[in-house]
Amino acid sequence: MRVLAIDSATSTASLALLQDELLLGCSMVLSPKGHTVSLVGDVERLLSSVGISLADVDAFAVGLGPGSFTGVRAGLAVAKGLALGTGKPLYGVGSLDALAQGMVGCSGIIAAITDGRREEVFASVFRASDGGHERVIDAINERPERIGAVLAERFAGERVWVVGDLDASLRARVVLGAGSLSLSFAPRAMGTPDARWIAREALAGRAVLDDGSMEPTYVRPMDAKLPAARRPIVAEPG
Repeated sequence: MRVLAIDSATSTASLALLQDELLLGCSMVLSPKGHTVSLVGDVERLLSSVGISLADVDAFAVGLGPGSFTGVRAGLAVAKGLALGTGKPLYGVGSLDALAQGMVGCSGIIAAITDGRREEVFASVFRASDGGHERVIDAINERPERIGAVLAERFAGERVWVVGDLDASLRARVVLGAGSLSLSFAPRAMGTPDARWIAREALAGRAVLDDGSMEPTYVRPMDAKLPAARRPIVAEPG
């Protein structure tokens, strides 16, 4: 089964094409200004590089966030369009789930944390073992210090790994909140949700099948709001 997967929850979009356990091709593209325009071209280039057409793809998978609102929406829109145009199924996977899955060989607690902007982060926590990754805290949006405090409250005495795209300042604030809890940070280069893991989750049956109503996982309210309705101007009596 060939699965084409997309994740655009962060400033780096990730694409991957898997045939069962075999990776046929992948790419990562940094687009700080957003992925709305580039994703379709990125998909075309990936398929062309391995000599496969859309008709040869059996299913699609997409990261649902949380992350950049525009990025997550763009990825889902492209994936929905590809699935609709080909008549193939579409599967959704949490972007933080994919981030945690990339911590191969780690056991214990894995905190997947990404930059949520506005001095906040998105986070989800997993317990990793030989049997797989069990989510123990669903995706939340908090200040970095609060995430550190939650980790200290829930997992005192355990080894806690942190993976994500946090810069030095955000990392320091997570550490501050964690107090005496020891945190092991994965390299920042591992902080992009990898589409390879989005595809593998779909292949393993651990993804949500789109029935037409699939929506992004925003966690917090969208930044953009519709303008308030204007009150009609009523002329004062002269």
